[in-house]
Amino acid sequence: MAESTRIFVSHASEDEAWGAAFVAALQSAGFDVWVAQRAMPGTDDATAEAASDRELRERPIFIPILSPAALVSRWLQQEIAAAVLLSGHDLTRTILPVLARQCEVPPLLALYGRIAGLADAGLAPEEAARRVAMVLAPAESSPWQADEDSSLSPMAMAADEDSSLPPVEIPVDDEDLSLPLLDPPTWTSPSREAADATADSARATQDAREGQQEDSA
Repeated sequence: MAESTRIFVSHASEDEAWGAAFVAALQSAGFDVWVAQRAMPGTDDATAEAASDRELRERPIFIPILSPAALVSRWLQQEIAAAVLLSGHDLTRTILPVLARQCEVPPLLALYGRIAGLADAGLAPEEAARRVAMVLAPAESSPWQADEDSSLSPMAMAADEDSSLPPVEIPVDDEDLSLPLLDPPTWTSPSREAADATADSARATQDAREGQQEDSA
């Protein structure tokens, strides 16, 4: 995969099993994925934080895994704020939230499109990885691409899988094909003004958190 598909994934510790399956699916598709480090018992918080800060800066794609646990994760919220700040200075960076479980989307991520089920329902990790790959990878390199040689409609393809049903091709007026039958997930990058406003909000959030930490020290 190209440099542009180097991914930083961040999730709450409660979502570790979901995140591991999601990362494994992306890696099997050829993506270079790094998972945010969390301090383990007997290790230094500063070491884990420095590693996360380095990788977050070097990897242009940030994928936060959202869930109810993620909304109260101090580590994840700090990484979201840092990623938004970085994207405010470099609009070539990508922030692509993924919903593991249905939850309220944090305000800092409201401007970014997201990978989710219907009505913002959570997705299985393998399905979430498939949708992410469709967004990030060129069509010719995606392991989940549709069969380019197939000229059958979805109904005819389903019939072909069941030999008891004759394949039937349904004629469709070309003028009615202004929209594809199956649209891959997409997202819209924020404008410069929106990104600047979001970055300012992220900076204020991070400053407030640092002030609280100093007060409690």
